[in-house]
Amino acid sequence: MAPEARALAWHSAEATGGAACTFGGSGMTQLGYRFALDFYPLLIVLTIRGMDRPVRWWHVALILDSVSANAWGVWVLSCLEIGRLF
Repeated sequence: MAPEARALAWHSAEATGGAACTFGGSGMTQLGYRFALDFYPLLIVLTIRGMDRPVRWWHVALILDSVSANAWGVWVLSCLEIGRLF
């Protein structure tokens, strides 16, 4: 990734994330911050580009840990059967 593209991705993620943090809503019963989905694609690209080649075992372990934590959260919320808070 070119340095200009990397800088543009960082500034875009910061601007979008900063604007999203000014809103007080949490996304109700969702796992995680709902409005973070606006800047996650930029952070994913930066994360992938920042990893060493070849991908190390601990990269894979951290990615699998993140996926399992989110899967657990979705499972817990589905077991609680919370449709709406209000």
